[in-house]
Amino acid sequence: LEQELELSRQEGRLAEVQDRLVASELEASSQKTDLDQKSSDLEDARSQMSEQANRVLEQELELSRQEGRLAEVQDRLVASELEASSQKTDLDQKSSDLEDARSQMSEQANRVLEQELEL
Repeated sequence: LEQELELSRQEGRLAEVQDRLVASELEASSQKTDLDQKSSDLEDARSQMSEQANRVLEQELELSRQEGRLAEVQDRLVASELEASSQKTDLDQKSSDLEDARSQMSEQANRVLEQELEL
């Protein structure tokens, strides 16, 4: 009877240990599931950050291209403005030359008329 009683106690302790082992395994499994989910979430976040970084780089590249095209347009505009300024200067000079020539012709015509009047 004593042996049976001792055996019964040991079986009870064994059952407690087995219960604790099962609980520990369940906790470990739950923690592993949590870690797997966190790992998956981190991988998703890393992937999204990588995609965002790529989009930012693409936008920077496009901006750089547009800035290059803008610089080309600005260069052409400056060249065009310089050419227009040069043409205006030429036209102003020609206009001045024509005015001088008209004035000289008018003076000559007046001298001729005065000479004719004297005759």
